[in-house]
Amino acid sequence: MALGIGGVKAALPAAVAIGLGMGAEVDLLAYLIARHFHPSAFGTAYGGIYGLLNIGAAIGPAAIGLIYDRTHGYSVPMVVAAISLIFAALLALALDRPLLAPRYEATAPQHA
Repeated sequence: MALGIGGVKAALPAAVAIGLGMGAEVDLLAYLIARHFHPSAFGTAYGGIYGLLNIGAAIGPAAIGLIYDRTHGYSVPMVVAAISLIFAALLALALDRPLLAPRYEATAPQHA
């Protein structure tokens, strides 16, 4: 959104923010999944969400290019991205409380 509002002057700060966001998303994803899902579901949850992230990363640039070719501008993709970000934030707020302590019962080791 910074590029749409600030133009070329906002290019460097926007590029830095995008780079930091892309670098932190996978780490944050693993942390949040570990805090919100049972450990036995971690692999399934992480794999599914990470797979969707990769599909979006693969399709997004081509979709933005196609929209640019049809509309001769980036305003539509930027609005769609902003709305998608708001939707994702609302979904994150709808999650259950993070697990502060495991919800599962740890079993004591069995001595023979």
